[in-house]
Amino acid sequence: MGKSYTAQLTELLCDLRYSDIPADVVEQVKKLTLHVVGVSIASAPTEQCRNSIELVQSRGGVEEATVWCSKGRKAPIENAAFANGTMTDILDWEDCSWIGHPTPSAIPVCLGFAERDQKPGRDYILNMVACLEGYTRAGMAMQPTAAYVKDGFRFPLLSVSVLCSAIAAAKCLGLDKDKKKFEQVFGALSYHMQVPTNKHAHLENMSDIWHYGQGIACRNGVEAAMMTAQGFDNCYAALDDWDGLWKMISDRHRPEWYTKDWKKAWYTNEIVMKHWPINIWVEAPVDGMAALYNKHRFAMKNVKAVRISPPANILVANYAKSARGMLDAMFNIAYCCTVYLMKPDNPGYDWFTPEMRNSGELIEFTKKFTYPGEPAITYDHFVKFMGTGEFPEVTVEVELDDGAVYKETLRYPKGHPRNNFTLDECGDHFRRCCEPFLDAKKIEKFVDAIRNLEKVDNMRPIAELLSFGK
Repeated sequence: MGKSYTAQLTELLCDLRYSDIPADVVEQVKKLTLHVVGVSIASAPTEQCRNSIELVQSRGGVEEATVWCSKGRKAPIENAAFANGTMTDILDWEDCSWIGHPTPSAIPVCLGFAERDQKPGRDYILNMVACLEGYTRAGMAMQPTAAYVKDGFRFPLLSVSVLCSAIAAAKCLGLDKDKKKFEQVFGALSYHMQVPTNKHAHLENMSDIWHYGQGIACRNGVEAAMMTAQGFDNCYAALDDWDGLWKMISDRHRPEWYTKDWKKAWYTNEIVMKHWPINIWVEAPVDGMAALYNKHRFAMKNVKAVRISPPANILVANYAKSARGMLDAMFNIAYCCTVYLMKPDNPGYDWFTPEMRNSGELIEFTKKFTYPGEPAITYDHFVKFMGTGEFPEVTVEVELDDGAVYKETLRYPKGHPRNNFTLDECGDHFRRCCEPFLDAKKIEKFVDAIRNLEKVDNMRPIAELLSFGK
């Protein structure tokens, strides 16, 4: 009998070495780190950021890893992972892969362990790549059919996040020295996988509990790996057969994905870094609006109508009738394009303060938006995106009172692998996100360290730069 699919994936993850990783993948890890840590720090003014810090630090425990945006007191690594993982998603500004948001479950874990154990930058890079590559393949293997999702079952975007955090923690804990032990991590993570309600996404009444979900997935993966390190009997081949992990969240199993194009295709490079703090499918409409505004410099008071196509269910809801929470705003094309026009140079929490979300001027302007074309649902976009990187073509049209009509059509927003950020742009983005909160010297030390990550001997001082203490 041949090796199980779980054993095959385990062997690939355990045998991966830093020397296997191409230079462009190393650079992508640097970009992702600057981008995602930056947007996490930018969440500092939000109540949810403060609450996650308080929740973790009030519990005490051994001080192992820095809680970002805090006054410097560290927390047990699994608790720091929860707080930092939550922060990565609060502004919905981090990333998007074919199957979800991997970096909220990767960066807090890999950076936390590298800090605790004083590991070099190369170890951080290796563990990041291992978890991102393993997560993508295992997640793609268990993606459901579109019919399954449209029948009312949950798209397992959050469920698969624990794959990323558990693989990351297993690599960081050195479980890859024993492949049978590493294989058990998949069994342990199956007991830590979330299958959440979809209540957070109720149209016009969304909930920010979703962001805590990212933190929980981050913490759960660490705990799954720690449980495995402590030891339990059996529970191998957790990805396989009729009772495998895939069966819990899907109606199909595509096992060829577990080993697909290993070390030939690097799916780390397929991750989209978001240009704006908004839902992934609102990125292109706002890029289109930004292109028109920067080209023509029209005034909002002179705009008669805005037309954006194609329409996609929750993204075109009537914002004026919503609960006006942060997610209601972030998932609304009219809101996001309007707030861009009101504050084009200041994306971040300023786009989503209670005052902005309830601005009469903003709400009135959103009534000028219409959405011609064939309606779609956002899951249809994901179906096309998975495995191909394809985005829907978006057209933004602005009509002025004097009859002028400006039009912009695009497919790949800034940050998409086919329209990617440079490393310099990611450094500048980190600076803009952090300038209101971190000392300038800290910012430059962090940027320089990440740019030269493969030369860093000890990641602890780098991770410690992310607290607001001295």
